[in-house]
Amino acid sequence: MTRYLAKYNDISDYTELRGNLSYLEVPASAVEDDEKGQDARYILCHNPLKAKTDEVFRASALEEAENALSEYQAWLEKPHRGRKTSTQSVMLKVSDILTKKGVQAFLEVVGVDIAKEKHVAQFANFRGIILSQRPVQVSNDEQGFEYLLQSIRRFQEQFGIDDVIVGMESTGHYFFNLANWLIDREIEVVLVNPATTSRNKENRDNTPSKSDPKDAAIIADLVSRGYYSPYRPKKGSLQRINILVRARERIVRDMTRTKNRIYGWLDVYFPEYLRVFKDPFCRRSLATLRQMPTPTDVKELSAQEVVQKWEEDKMVRPGGARGLSKAAVLLRAARHSVGSCIALEEAKWELERLVKDYERQQEERQEVEDRIKGLLHEVPQARLLETTGLPPLVRAVLLACAGDLGQLEHGNQLLRMAGMNLAEKSSGKYKGKIKLSKRGNPLLRKYLYLAVLYLVGNTPVFRMWHEHNVQVKRMSKMGSLIKLIGKLARILVAMARKKEPFSVEKAQHLAA
Repeated sequence: MTRYLAKYNDISDYTELRGNLSYLEVPASAVEDDEKGQDARYILCHNPLKAKTDEVFRASALEEAENALSEYQAWLEKPHRGRKTSTQSVMLKVSDILTKKGVQAFLEVVGVDIAKEKHVAQFANFRGIILSQRPVQVSNDEQGFEYLLQSIRRFQEQFGIDDVIVGMESTGHYFFNLANWLIDREIEVVLVNPATTSRNKENRDNTPSKSDPKDAAIIADLVSRGYYSPYRPKKGSLQRINILVRARERIVRDMTRTKNRIYGWLDVYFPEYLRVFKDPFCRRSLATLRQMPTPTDVKELSAQEVVQKWEEDKMVRPGGARGLSKAAVLLRAARHSVGSCIALEEAKWELERLVKDYERQQEERQEVEDRIKGLLHEVPQARLLETTGLPPLVRAVLLACAGDLGQLEHGNQLLRMAGMNLAEKSSGKYKGKIKLSKRGNPLLRKYLYLAVLYLVGNTPVFRMWHEHNVQVKRMSKMGSLIKLIGKLARILVAMARKKEPFSVEKAQHLAA
């Protein structure tokens, strides 16, 4: 309640009593009290001796807290063997130090529930206690962002808080604008996993209810306990690579859908086609689908006429012994086809459109891959990773998903980002099977796996490690690959942090 009476700090307005005591009666309307009676009176008392004692105590407590925090920071900066200290354990240790020294608030935590049009913010102290009486609604525009910043500054001034941290869920793309806007104004932004928010919603009030203000309060509470990851926006060439990599993934997904629809079309109208062309997307097959896609178009022609159709499609070297042999096989398949003959004109129109979509998507994929290769030359870290033997696309995806690898402290952080950290369910005598958590970026997880497959097949040192795991340690091939993914993650992070190229000798020592 005392935080609403800050405007009565001026002692000159108080009435003096004996013993240097003084008092001031304040109107009931100035006090927010849930138990306020109808005839309640509120009197503020000032004892200068006690105030001086309290001031000395606060100064002493702050000094002791600063010394304890400095000692803890020095301990964190020293090299240690074993696991790295987690963010959660650091936050708990800091909270314990401040609580023991009598310091109640040093950090303002803002939890923001992200939405498309209006965000909701709740303000809390470092222990997760909500300071705001009502949630703050923020529109997704400059005016709303400015209002949020003013609210943050107002709470900092009201409670004498120097530092602030803003937490939000990483929900799609809606948080990007607000997070980047706050970072430009030197406010720390962290991200909370939406799954963590969902699992903790009943901890606060023991009910399954869900609302935007409640979600914002849960996010603030999770941040105060250290359950977050830092938000590191990608800058410059890394952001450009990120956009191109995700565009390529969308194109590849569209290509896969188009190819599946072409397979489905062939199953209905020319089911014998895949016996003629094992790859229906090779140059000769695409020429066939454009010129004579149905058995009816093919079976009345001769082998020479089929070759002539391929030539009309501007195919390079359509004839010869191989071309005539393929034409003969195609004719036999068409003459004995059991494919549907219903609505062939409409079916041919549909196939023509699908083939055009596939060729357009193929050109777009090639264009975006050329752009990615050009951008990789502008990123020093990409040139550094090239010494491992990784192909350009894999290097681009690693940098697009993980950002600057030099900001990571350990390779295990990269594995956790990809959801490749190990998880196990055990209780009492029951010991569950150890599996991958798969709680991370699926694209990064996919390309870490492809990277190790490529290195095992093309790099002698990784092939040697794989053979040692399988033949000497008797690991399964998949188990060896998963272990090598962890080894590769540690190698990549160490290279980026030390800015050194790949070295077999150092990799042996690092990954042992």
